[in-house]
Amino acid sequence: MAHSQMAAHATTVSHQARVKNMGIRQPDKRHEDKVTDACHECYICVLGFKQPVPVFRPLFSGPAHPNPTTEVTTTDDPTPPSLLLSGEQAVAPDSIVVVDGFLADPSHQRPGSSISVPPILLNTMSHVQTHTMTLRILHMTTERTAASRPRLAKELGAENVPSMYALQKCDQKLANLMGDMTQRFTTQKGDIYYVNDIGTMLKQDFSNMNLRKNMEFYPRELDGSVSEIWHGEKMLKGDNQEQLTPMTSYSGQSYVYQVARELSARGYRISPHPELGQDHFVYSSQSPLSLFQAFRKTCVQLRSSHPNGVTIVGDPIFVSITEQRGATDWLQSHPLRELAAGREVYSIPFILFVDDVSGNTSKQWNKHWCCYASNAALPRKELNQRSNIRFVSTSQHIDPLEMLNGVCKMFEQAFDKPVVAWDAALGCEVLLRPYIHVISGDNPMQAIECSTCGLLSNFCCRTCLAGGQQKYKRSDEGFATLMRVGTLRTPNNTIESIDDQYKIAFTSNPTNRLALAQRKSGVKDTIAQSVFKQISDRRQELEEDTTLSEQEITLQLQREFKSKSEGPGRMNPLLSLKGFNVHLDTPTETLHTILLGVVKYLWTETTQNLDKSGAFSLFSTRFQAVSVSGLNCGPVPAYITNNRGSLNGKHFKLLVQTASFCLHDLVPIELIHTWSVLGRLAVLAWYPSIGNLDSYEQELQQAINDFLHMIARTVPALIIQKAKPHLLVHMPLFARRFGPLLGPSSERYESFNSTFRAASVHSNRQAPSRDIARTFALFDVVKHVMSGGTWYDSKKGGYIHAGSSIFQLRESSPLTNRLLGVKKQAKPFGTANVLSSSVSLSREQLIAQGLEVQGLLTTSTIYPAMSFAAQNGDKITSGSNIIFTKENTTCPVLGKVRELFADGKHNGTALMVTVQIYDWVELDCTVRMPAVCLTNKVQAISGLAVICEANLQHRCAYVGCMDTGSAPILQERQQTGMMQATLKHNDKINFIVNILSFHNCIALRKLCEGQFGCYDPLIALSEYSKIQQDGAAAVRNSKKPQDAKLDDQESNIGNSKQTLGLSSVYTEHVQTHTHYSPSTSKPKVSGRLGAQKRKRGKNTDDANGHVLRAPSFPQEEPLAPYVPPTLFS
Repeated sequence: MAHSQMAAHATTVSHQARVKNMGIRQPDKRHEDKVTDACHECYICVLGFKQPVPVFRPLFSGPAHPNPTTEVTTTDDPTPPSLLLSGEQAVAPDSIVVVDGFLADPSHQRPGSSISVPPILLNTMSHVQTHTMTLRILHMTTERTAASRPRLAKELGAENVPSMYALQKCDQKLANLMGDMTQRFTTQKGDIYYVNDIGTMLKQDFSNMNLRKNMEFYPRELDGSVSEIWHGEKMLKGDNQEQLTPMTSYSGQSYVYQVARELSARGYRISPHPELGQDHFVYSSQSPLSLFQAFRKTCVQLRSSHPNGVTIVGDPIFVSITEQRGATDWLQSHPLRELAAGREVYSIPFILFVDDVSGNTSKQWNKHWCCYASNAALPRKELNQRSNIRFVSTSQHIDPLEMLNGVCKMFEQAFDKPVVAWDAALGCEVLLRPYIHVISGDNPMQAIECSTCGLLSNFCCRTCLAGGQQKYKRSDEGFATLMRVGTLRTPNNTIESIDDQYKIAFTSNPTNRLALAQRKSGVKDTIAQSVFKQISDRRQELEEDTTLSEQEITLQLQREFKSKSEGPGRMNPLLSLKGFNVHLDTPTETLHTILLGVVKYLWTETTQNLDKSGAFSLFSTRFQAVSVSGLNCGPVPAYITNNRGSLNGKHFKLLVQTASFCLHDLVPIELIHTWSVLGRLAVLAWYPSIGNLDSYEQELQQAINDFLHMIARTVPALIIQKAKPHLLVHMPLFARRFGPLLGPSSERYESFNSTFRAASVHSNRQAPSRDIARTFALFDVVKHVMSGGTWYDSKKGGYIHAGSSIFQLRESSPLTNRLLGVKKQAKPFGTANVLSSSVSLSREQLIAQGLEVQGLLTTSTIYPAMSFAAQNGDKITSGSNIIFTKENTTCPVLGKVRELFADGKHNGTALMVTVQIYDWVELDCTVRMPAVCLTNKVQAISGLAVICEANLQHRCAYVGCMDTGSAPILQERQQTGMMQATLKHNDKINFIVNILSFHNCIALRKLCEGQFGCYDPLIALSEYSKIQQDGAAAVRNSKKPQDAKLDDQESNIGNSKQTLGLSSVYTEHVQTHTHYSPSTSKPKVSGRLGAQKRKRGKNTDDANGHVLRAPSFPQEEPLAPYVPPTLFS
């Protein structure tokens, strides 16, 4: 063994011995299956530390414990230390307790110290304090209502009820536990807004074991399988490699790695090259190793063997780095090594969401720009929990890009100076570097974030340059370009376009020239627009008040606006955000692009066809008879057909899954096929996981092509009049970049808006940005304390938890868990529900019924069951259509449940299920889905073999079902004397397997794949060109006089007054939420979105003819004293 290796080995051994003697728990050998950067034959290792240093350090930053020889008492009590609110006393110095057998240290003491002091174990909360915390959770309504609740509780005889003064004091103590996380920011124009600290949010997440145990910090490559954000190519192969988690631990040592990790992690060898010399190594992509290998040496250990550095040949990446930085660069210490001081460093990706939200619960529009965030290191199942969505900022006065400017600065500061947090999983301090990974939102908002002109412009796409003037888009070539991906936009090109616009803004009469430049480039930055407006107004003042020449005025303007036109705040901060490509990291959003986009357009076209033929009532009757079993939704609401112009996302989600079964003989067959293709596209967009990314991408692209060409056949005007059909073409790119499209979806954030409205309504509205931010900061603290998180107490010198009384409250109070967002644990699959009055059956009785009972013992006693849980948690009852597997096989089979039997009355297991088997018949030509027939074959299976429930629809078009039935109309849950028509099915054996079901879509795909080609493309590639030409010709032939005015105009830059202002963005956001009506020139606006159409200070009629008044914000008043509102509504 070389001398340097022996020295390193001795240092490691001595370190391990010292740690063992100190009683410090050694970190486990984690991440071995996640990341690697060196192989057994690789001598070019990743960067490391000069010497091993303890990961866990002393708890106190002050002097050592006065009595180092004090006996340390160890306890196995899993109860965490308690929360100090008032009156508690710490454990005496001579009675030290080591929790869970390890020591920890939050202080910034230099590494190498041999003194370790255990954390303080605090007393538990008193009974009164527990009640105070409970009432703090429940008092999340208005202050007046909150004040009445303690009084009401006392009148009802409750004991130890705290006063409102005690509750306010509790709020103050809770708010001070983790410091003030609400920070004040000022925009370039002088507007004030508040932002909640990202670092504090991360501290709470990491010190909460419920969240920390689910986090993933390293990109994973799973041979084509993709289910989470860290499986996407942005983390695997993207441009933000320097932002990823920069280190890992192995065998008690920490490794910080650099470029070599990507190649070695993929299993390629970097081996010595003796022909070129001792310090030369060669990279070979032709000699793959296994994917994951062990670390060998750190860079510090290699320096003694290679004092002159090393050179890697055989790959352009290594060659260029070696030429630029020199041979010694490969063995240079990483800057994070000193900063980490023995602590691990993790990079945490974040998903941001920005949107305009009404601060009122009524229909009166009270616009707030809001920003939410999610920790993308959590799996999607945790991301979808409302309790894991974090409020970041809101404002009524600033533009969203100005708000994002402060948010980006906060992220950059936290990344450059990592956040120190307590890791609940490792039991030690770690450093955290947050960064923005992806931004979600609706399409108008994302157009603003990308500094593009929006959905109504000539170049309507924020991702590519597809489009052009109206005349070009109506041509054969232009029409075809909207159905495929164009040249991708880049942040650098967008920055150049904005800089060119700044040059134009200083010239005389810039209005028309700016409009032309924006129209040609499709670039329009809202921050720059406000500066352009200021420059224009100032020029007008100078022209009126001075006798300066045009050239002198231009020079004067350039001097006055130099800081605003050349400084870092002159344009969209996302364009220059490190590791973030704003055009590729704002993915196509499923809710607004599919459900509230193309599904809504197709629904409008369908209802117009039904109205023309007078068949809408028959469609309504059929739609009410649709089966929702297996769709994971409630009964079909009559609201959909009664209020067809005011539907939301959940209504369109039901329509896209079922509408195609109700349209036979009512609309042209091409329109039915369009619904079927759109349903197949929507199912692919809602895939929770992707088994094979290449196959998925190919199928998704085929579904998009089928849908766009069916639209070109049925409603070709949609292709050029609406931007959302074109946005679909980028979905395969985003699926590969970020994983399943549900990952960055905005549905979870849209549902969080109700929580924001509650916080807004329950404030005094004098300082909405500050008060709402502090409200959510208090919410986060309460959630953190109640869920068992830890925090650093500077007075006690350690990290502390809430006491056992808090955890007992959570265990005994379902209401508390519900308020905290804790969901009930689902019953294990196979668990049956048996009525207490059920009579047991013997083995002989089952045999008498003709059932196969080979698996049952003679003494077995079973009971008829009402329901049981399938493998995926579906509730299976008698009559459910199920997918199950045959015994000793994995082949899925379709059947209908007849009877259920369990082995006990209380939480018994579904021992046996009798199933009636379906036979495959043919491909139904109307909806292009497989048809099945219910047979008389009955089979007994184990309840554990049931995979899930399937949705089947009756084959009415084939059988000829009519609306000849009748049923009494129900009102107030009572039958009236009035009757309504119902659909009468002519048989009970012919069905269609609904492959458009979102729920259990992967199981349905495995069941139906290969059945009659139901997933085959609808339109052949050879037909594309003809369909595109026919669609373009149809648009040109149906051209209306008002459309001719758009040939050389961009609709949202139509006049010079809007060019320099922000009203175009406002108008664009309204028009993208309107219903498309090809038969009328004016779009229909309904619901709350109709209120958005009005401009400030004017009255407008909504879709119902009611006069709506635009919101008028009062002048800013002095800040009122902050009144903490109430918690989760």
